[in-house]
Amino acid sequence: MRNVFLLIFGWGAFIYAGMVALYFLARALWGTDDGQAVPEVDNDTVRPETSA
Repeated sequence: MRNVFLLIFGWGAFIYAGMVALYFLARALWGTDDGQAVPEVDNDTVRPETSA
């Protein structure tokens, strides 16, 4: 019976560690706040350089 409890605890810790890893992966890939976002460039304000 002790083996069953250890197995359940082991799987629980394994799943929890995987969820924590996925949380940090998602924050690294998609965790951009509005203050960190690069503003979009308006095509009307971008002018080619004519001093060449």
